[in-house]
This record gives sequence, structure tokens and C-alpha cells, in this order.
Amino acid sequence: MTVFRFCRRARFSPSASLKLLHATVHWRLTSSLQYLSPTTIDPLYLDQPLFFFHPDLVDRFGRPCAVLNLRHVKRTDDGSLDALKDYARLGWEIGRRYLTDLSRQAADKGDPKLQIVVIVDLEGAGMSNLVRTASPTSSCALRGCR
Repeated sequence: MTVFRFCRRARFSPSASLKLLHATVHWRLTSSLQYLSPTTIDPLYLDQPLFFFHPDLVDRFGRPCAVLNLRHVKRTDDGSLDALKDYARLGWEIGRRYLTDLSRQAADKGDPKLQIVVIVDLEGAGMSNLVRTASPTSSCALRGCR
């Protein structure tokens, strides 16, 4: 994590930046993120390339790219997408660690990698998977309810 991101998000308010940083650190310490691994993820999400990084896939600025194939979003046997949340957390944590490694390697050259690009492939994606799991508040916000 970079402190600048918290400062920018909080519009450079020191107290708001510290509050955001504290909340993030607290979440990382209490979310059991360190215990996530491919063995803890439902195999349904590991069989298809739902989210992946390819070492040769970079944008024109040399930033690493990840691909998110929404067509591979599937429900578990009980009909929920809850297991997908752990898979997403694992994917973003792997991305964070990958970016950290790339930044350390490139620091000697003065070209740290601080961002990734996520390509979202919507071809063949069923939006009903996403709409059915939206909360009433977010669904209302999407439709413009008051």
C-alpha cells in the first residue's frame, strides 16, 4: 500500500487519510487474508480462467495486466456466489503481491510498477449473475430509485 493513495482518496486531509489507512490495516489483520490459498477456494472457480495474470501481458506503459472473464462466473451448488468473494480476495491479493515484486525488481531501474490494468471480458457474460446478488440499495441506485 502506498500512503499517497490514502491521502489522495481523502483529498489530502491528514485525519481522514489516517482513518482510511487504519481501517485498511485493521481489515487486513482481521480478514484472514493470509490464510487464503488455492486449496481454500471452491474448485468451481479454479477450473476456468476467471481471473489471471500473464507475465507477457503488459500495456504500453509496461504495467502488468490481469484479465477478468465474467463469462466464467458460476454459482455454487447452493445457488450462491458467496464463494466467489474469497476467490476475488485471493485474486486481488495475488495481484498486490505480484505488483510488489515487480516494483522491487524495477526500483533499481527507477521504474517502479505501481498500478495494474484489469481487462474485463464481458463476452458471453450473463449479467443476471451480478444483478441477482445486488443489494436492494445498490439495485435501487442503479435504477435511480429515491
